[in-house]
Amino acid sequence: MFKQKLFQKYFSKQSLLSAPLAAPLFPCILQLTRRALDATISYMEHEQTSRQNEIVDDSQNTALDVEKPQENAPKTPVKKPRVWEIDFLRGFCVCLMVLDHLTMLIAAFFAPTWYDYDFALWDKFSVFCFNWFFESLTRRIIHPIVLFIFFSISGISCSFSRSNLKRGGLLALVALLYTLVTYGVQTLIFDSTEVLAPGSVFTSFGVLHFLAFCILLYAIIALATQKSKYQKWIIVGISAAIIIVVLCLYFLYTPPASTHRVFGIFFAPKDIYGNHLAFYEQYEISPGDLFSIIPYSAFFFAGVLLAPFLYPKRRSLLPKLDGKWHTPITFVGRYALYFYLAHLVVLAGILELATFALTGTWGI
Repeated sequence: MFKQKLFQKYFSKQSLLSAPLAAPLFPCILQLTRRALDATISYMEHEQTSRQNEIVDDSQNTALDVEKPQENAPKTPVKKPRVWEIDFLRGFCVCLMVLDHLTMLIAAFFAPTWYDYDFALWDKFSVFCFNWFFESLTRRIIHPIVLFIFFSISGISCSFSRSNLKRGGLLALVALLYTLVTYGVQTLIFDSTEVLAPGSVFTSFGVLHFLAFCILLYAIIALATQKSKYQKWIIVGISAAIIIVVLCLYFLYTPPASTHRVFGIFFAPKDIYGNHLAFYEQYEISPGDLFSIIPYSAFFFAGVLLAPFLYPKRRSLLPKLDGKWHTPITFVGRYALYFYLAHLVVLAGILELATFALTGTWGI
């Protein structure tokens, strides 16, 4: 239709016959004109079709961009809700640890200074702290329960993290730094330069070292089983085996007295009843703080074992209880490492200032 209209408008037979000189050349001109017109019209139709195709392609690309913005646009990270009860229990354990260490500082370091002065109230309080930390049966019962909750929560948290190797490595570096700091405090601040002696603050294998060891061990197990579609249940089986072996060694095996001291990081210096084991005293390994692999790794891997059953979807078990009421405790739990590193310095500083204000002398 477009071709016929264009031809009739510009090259109709009547318009050509009106010129007398052009009449003899009419057949030849008409043939050439038709060919030129055909080529021109074909080119115009081709251009029109191409332009329509470009419009269709542009609309399709726009639709794809709208439907799948993640292919070109930067991804916006989606913040997953935290399991609040994990932070709450961890924070609660840290608060109890701070109170426990407060009684330890008073009983072991500040009480001797207070006894030299006539402060009956301080004397009674320091006696209470001494009895609580060193003699209390209640503490002997509560202490392992709190440790089980804290270490098992650490095991559960490993199932929530995708970078346990990195977490464990960073914690190991922090633990090494803690060791160097306690070494410096013992040799530079305190009168005694012997780091392996009763009453020393030097820590070679404390809670940070223990947690770093367990997290790295978990990371190695996870890496070794990552290609299996049954990885979760393989880790559960390995955790159960670790728990059984650790508990059997703890309750059924006593290392001989000839055992090398280096194995002190594996075996606890005392059993659950407070009886000394055979081959070393705590001050020979890590006098400031010691958490041996046996039995506490059983606590950690109990959390690893329970995680798939308690948190298969990594969601809170108590969402209806979530609220602002637990914010102070969950805040402590979320930043537990910082509170652990700072609390002894802060407590010792407060007690030093209080002692100097009341007695005119320093406590330590």
